[in-house]
Amino acid sequence: MYRPVSYLGSLVGVLQLRLTGCGGALKAALIVLWLVTAAAPFCHAGAAEDTALNKYYMLRLKHDPGALKAIEAAARQYPNNLTIQLEYGYAVLKQKDYTAGRTAFRRAVRIAPRRVDLWKQLGYIDINLGDTDAAIDAFQHASALEPDNQDLLLQLAYLQDRKGRHRDAAALFRQVMHGSDPKKAKTGCRAYSNLRGLPNKVLPKPWFGEVYTAPEYFGHYNVAVFPADVRVGVHYGESTFIDAYGLSRVNTDTRSGQTNFGTQLYSDNYAEIGGGIRVKPLADLPVVLYAETGAAYDLINENRNRWRPDFRAYAVYYDEWNLGLGCDDTKRVFGFKPVADVYADAAYYTRYNNLITTAKARPGLRLLETETTAVDLYGVTTLSWDVDGVPSNRFAEVGIGLALRLFDPIPLVMRVEAVHRFLTDQNNYSEMRALLEYSVSF
Repeated sequence: MYRPVSYLGSLVGVLQLRLTGCGGALKAALIVLWLVTAAAPFCHAGAAEDTALNKYYMLRLKHDPGALKAIEAAARQYPNNLTIQLEYGYAVLKQKDYTAGRTAFRRAVRIAPRRVDLWKQLGYIDINLGDTDAAIDAFQHASALEPDNQDLLLQLAYLQDRKGRHRDAAALFRQVMHGSDPKKAKTGCRAYSNLRGLPNKVLPKPWFGEVYTAPEYFGHYNVAVFPADVRVGVHYGESTFIDAYGLSRVNTDTRSGQTNFGTQLYSDNYAEIGGGIRVKPLADLPVVLYAETGAAYDLINENRNRWRPDFRAYAVYYDEWNLGLGCDDTKRVFGFKPVADVYADAAYYTRYNNLITTAKARPGLRLLETETTAVDLYGVTTLSWDVDGVPSNRFAEVGIGLALRLFDPIPLVMRVEAVHRFLTDQNNYSEMRALLEYSVSF
C-alpha cells in the first residue's frame, strides 16, 4: 500500500535546500529525479489497471468466456477503481448474480458517494435480493442527493409500504403528490389516499390483526347499539386471498334487559369467541366469502343455556366510487363530485336458524374535500329480507344522510341520517340516527 504522506514529508525536506549556483542545478535535478521516482508507483498502478481493463475489453469483444473471470480478478485486485467495479457489476448482473453485483456497487458508492445513479442501481439489486431494508437505505441515500426526484420518492414509498410502515409511505406519497410531474403526482395522490391515517403494521407477515366497530344511535327507540369485531390470523394473497383467523365479537345496547313484562331485547346482546376462514375468490369482483364457528354467550338471560354454539356462513359484496381523494385536482377544496358506495350480504346463522339478506346503496355528492377530511351528502336506500319471517328483518327504507370523513390521524366516518322505514307486518315510522364507523388493521 502506497503512503503519499511520506513522500510529501520528503518533498518538504528537499524544498528546504537552497537552489543556487551549480549546486542549485544539481539539487534541482535531484528534485526532478525524486518526483519521477515518487510518481512511478502510481503511474505503474494506473497502467496496470488500464491493462486489466483492456484485457477485459478484448476478451469481451471476442465473446471469450474468460472475460468474466478477468474482470472479476481485476475487481478484487483494484477495489478502488470505479470503472473496473462498474464493469464487473454490470457483467455479473447480466448473469443475474445479484450478490456479486451488490458487492461491486457497494464498492462503487464508496468510491463515488454522490452518484445518484449508483445508489439507485444498488437499491434495485437489493430489491432483487429481497433485502427491503437495504434497498430502503440505498434509495434514502439517493433521495437525499435529489430530494425533489419523484421517481426516487415513489420507489422509497413503495418499499416503506412493503415493510408495513404505512405512515412513512403515506408521507412520501404526499411529497410525490405535490411534485412537478402531473402523472407521478396523480400516482402519489392515489396511493396517499389509500394509506393516509393507517397505523404502521405491527404483526409480521403473513400475520394480521383488525378491529371494527360501528356504534349507532336509533332515535325511534332511543337506543344505542355497540358492536365490535376483532380478528387475528394469517393472510395469503393480494387481489385474491384466503385468511384463517381467530375472532372475538360482542354486541350490546343501552336498553335491552329485564322488565316487569319479562326480557326485552332491542338487539341481540351476546359475546362470541371462535375462528373462521374468509376467501376472496375473484380479483375483479369485490365479493368475500366467510365461514365462522365458535361459541356465543347471552349477555342478557333469556331463560336458556347462555352458552350456545354459533356457526355462520355469509357472502359480502362492497364497492365504492370516488370516496378516496380526488386526484385530478388536488388543490380543490369546495366543489361537487359524485360519490357512492354499495353494500350487500347474505348470511345464514345457526344462532337464529335463519337466512338474512341485506342490501344498501348510498349515492351522493362530495361537498368538501381536503387531504385529511371530506364531507358527503347522500341518499340512502336499504332493503332487508329473511327466510323465517321476523318483522324486524323485513323492511325497506329511504332517506338522506350527511357523512364527515376523517382520514388522518385515524380513519373515522361519522354519519347522521334521516330515514323512513317501511315494514311488512308493523307500522311504518321515521327516525333520526347517528353512526360512527371505525376500522383498523395492524
